[in-house]
Amino acid sequence: MDHNGLSDPYVKLHLLPGASKANKLRTKTLRNTLNPVWSETLTYYGITDEDMVRKTLRYPIRIYTFITFICQGY
Repeated sequence: MDHNGLSDPYVKLHLLPGASKANKLRTKTLRNTLNPVWSETLTYYGITDEDMVRKTLRYPIRIYTFITFICQGY
């Protein structure tokens, strides 16, 4: 939490395996909230049916504050 008691969270999406920028997406940062709700659609382009079977979606939730704290979801 920041000194005001709030955070600035966002979510990063990673398709693994793969390290290219095409495998990474990110939501908008929601400022000054402890109860984030994202109403966004993030779309990966060029993903085949084969990719859907062999790749894993990782979605770390980042909460940046005055003292950085990181939560990760899998």
